[in-house]
Amino acid sequence: MRAEIIQMQNATTAYAPPSDRPGDQMGKNEFLKLLLTQLSYQDPMSPMDNEGMLEQLTQFAQLEELENVRKAVDMLLNVTGAGNAANSVTLLGRDVRIETNEFRGPEARLHFELASEASEIALEIRDKDNRLVKIISDVPSEAGLHEVIVDGLEAKDYKFVIVGKDKARAELNPVLSVTERVEGVNFSTAIPNLKFGSGREQPITGVLEINLPES
Repeated sequence: MRAEIIQMQNATTAYAPPSDRPGDQMGKNEFLKLLLTQLSYQDPMSPMDNEGMLEQLTQFAQLEELENVRKAVDMLLNVTGAGNAANSVTLLGRDVRIETNEFRGPEARLHFELASEASEIALEIRDKDNRLVKIISDVPSEAGLHEVIVDGLEAKDYKFVIVGKDKARAELNPVLSVTERVEGVNFSTAIPNLKFGSGREQPITGVLEINLPES
């Protein structure tokens, strides 16, 4: 009597751990045991289809490689996460420049970086409802990174934007950032969040620059 090759239900879920597989599907070990049983009981006059058997064994070998890659990626992510956690702790008490246009009053160190010289430029401060609060027109217009210190605001949340045009009359599109002092680290997420004196939080991946506190 000819034994039939076991067809895999699904190449992905068939190799999943026993706790993740439906009851009517088998994994690699179950397949190999059943395959050996079939080989021991096959009819010598009507052997199994070698091509079909090799095809399924190849599929399992490929899944084995994918599983090894997945484990390696998981290990790398764990190591990276531990590295991020260690690095974030070293930032405690430091001033960091983070890529954002949001800040909290009453004062702040704001930054903008121009790709080319501006022909006209102004810094606008708006509240969380996008209402204009203040316009600062005396800001640098040269290409490069610039800092503007603002004060006299209320102790609430704001955002700032740079408006103007470059020498070619194109709209400015600068990189905006804010300097804040790190006073804590939140590890509740995979990527640590830095906690600032303003009460805001920002992922460590948004840090552009680290400086010692100004005296």
